[in-house]
Amino acid sequence: GLCEVLAGCRRLDHALGAPAVLATLTAQVSVAETFLPACQEKQRAEVLAMLAQSHQLNGWLAFDQGQVPGAVRAFTAAAEYARAAGRADLTAYVLGPSHGFALTYSGRPDQGVRFGQAALDQALHTGNPRLTAFVRATTARAHARLGQAGAALRLLDQAEDDLGRVDVSEPVPDWLTVFDVAALHGHRGSCLLDLGRSADAVEELVTQEDIAPRCFAR
Repeated sequence: GLCEVLAGCRRLDHALGAPAVLATLTAQVSVAETFLPACQEKQRAEVLAMLAQSHQLNGWLAFDQGQVPGAVRAFTAAAEYARAAGRADLTAYVLGPSHGFALTYSGRPDQGVRFGQAALDQALHTGNPRLTAFVRATTARAHARLGQAGAALRLLDQAEDDLGRVDVSEPVPDWLTVFDVAALHGHRGSCLLDLGRSADAVEELVTQEDIAPRCFAR
């Protein structure tokens, strides 16, 4: 039931944004943390993983509303839960596309690069090319913000190669559905914009708009 509520919160955030989700998600985290002490081993790993995802989403909602300190606290908690659950995939997701990205776009792209590199180490251990591509793309954003065109464009090309290796028949966890070919075009466009190549950026962003799933209304 808690997992279903979390999935519903993600869908509402995609469509309506943070205000529609915050109260439900806060209650979800409180309930799950209450369960944790009584969990058996298998259940405990599942609840820890769900708490990692819940705190990550909470951090993202805070970042969306410009509340950077709250976002950092939530991402830090999410990473701790992900590690406790033994989930390298969730750890990578929290460190790079979440915490690192928030640092990049709150004026600390150097730390965004550092978090992205730590995330990539985790992602490579998972053997998940979609996740690895996501981490590379968001780390590219940090390099672009720093004006490091070579590093940014190299990571984007590697992310494109990673996506080419994705097995489309494999199920994609909810938290990773936000990254696909359309999203990569968006990240490339944003990088090009930060690097001063606005005409090229517009072309990429138009492509993203044309092919992005309609569920991501914002």
